Amino acid sequence: MNTKFLLLAWLILPASIFAQGPLTPPAAPAPTMKTLDQVEPRKPINATNTPGDATNVFIITASGSYYLTSNVTGVSGKNGISVAARNVTIDLNGFSLNGAPGSLDGVHAETGSSGLTVRNGTIAKWGGDGVDEVDGASSDGIYQNVHATGNSGDGLRLEERCVATACKVDRNSGVGLSVDGPATIKDCTAGDNGLNGFLFGAGSILNSVAYSNGDTGIESFAEPVLIKDCVAFENGDAGIQSGGGGKIADCISRDNSFAGIDAGYYTTITNCTVKNNPLGIFAGGSCRIVGNLGEGNGDGVSIYDDRNVIDGNQLINGGNGIKIFAGSTGNLIIQNTVGNNTLNYDISADNRFGPIVDITAAGTPAVSGNTASDSTTTTHPWANFTY
Repeated sequence: MNTKFLLLAWLILPASIFAQGPLTPPAAPAPTMKTLDQVEPRKPINATNTPGDATNVFIITASGSYYLTSNVTGVSGKNGISVAARNVTIDLNGFSLNGAPGSLDGVHAETGSSGLTVRNGTIAKWGGDGVDEVDGASSDGIYQNVHATGNSGDGLRLEERCVATACKVDRNSGVGLSVDGPATIKDCTAGDNGLNGFLFGAGSILNSVAYSNGDTGIESFAEPVLIKDCVAFENGDAGIQSGGGGKIADCISRDNSFAGIDAGYYTTITNCTVKNNPLGIFAGGSCRIVGNLGEGNGDGVSIYDDRNVIDGNQLINGGNGIKIFAGSTGNLIIQNTVGNNTLNYDISADNRFGPIVDITAAGTPAVSGNTASDSTTTTHPWANFTY
């Protein structure tokens, strides 16, 4: 090999190949520890942060976020947590507020405490209400994943414009969830309460269940209201009751002690199932009752006032299929199929209806193939059928 060529190549190599860099180690890293307030900016509910008084175990007097670190046991003559500030959030953190004999409310919202949020825990066996937003004292509350059970008053007694999501209210002596005004209720369950399951003003209740309550399962006393995708059964009065001015859709109501649906006035009732109630759908005036199924009710649809539309319902195996009370006028009855009731149609004078066609007789031919003749015996577009 050419020795001169190797020597030349070595001489032109970059100097960086031979550099070793500094040998002094870097300085120690700067501290990165966070303060406790930075790690957990909320405040624990305890005797230091939220000291109580003669009528409250704990009192929250400043806006902010608070949480439990353990279960709380009530004391006779005291509320569990009293809230005396706006925009307070209480995270029960999976723990329970447990009442005691003679105790007052689990959470008591004082005057000026609007915007209260309570979530993620159980409020049980208080001598008063589980939560009490005192009349007119609070509003705009938010309740999430709260289980209010076994309280001597209402489970959740709330003020107007509240939102309740994924709450369970059961075995309370009063109303499960009571709202003195408009409310939004979703994915909630109310069972075995002494009075109503849900009782509220205008607003909406969606995808919720009310069962075995001493009074009405779901009751709205103001308008407008939307009741949708709900189930009500075995309640001591109506399953679902609306004061009017709303919509009840895609609900199931059965085995209640009064009506499956008590609709009041100016209400649309669509695609609901009512079964084994003394009254299936019970409506006042100017309602639209369309596409519902009633089975085994004392009356499938019963009307006590004027100008309703009763269209396309299937009503079977009960007392009266469709009953229009005497003095109720201007109702329109079309396209219903009613069968196997003690009396299929009981319609008072001065109402309008499509022809009522009896198709119960046997003798229609079997069908096997792609075509067949009409066996309904009518082509009238508004015909009602007895079948």
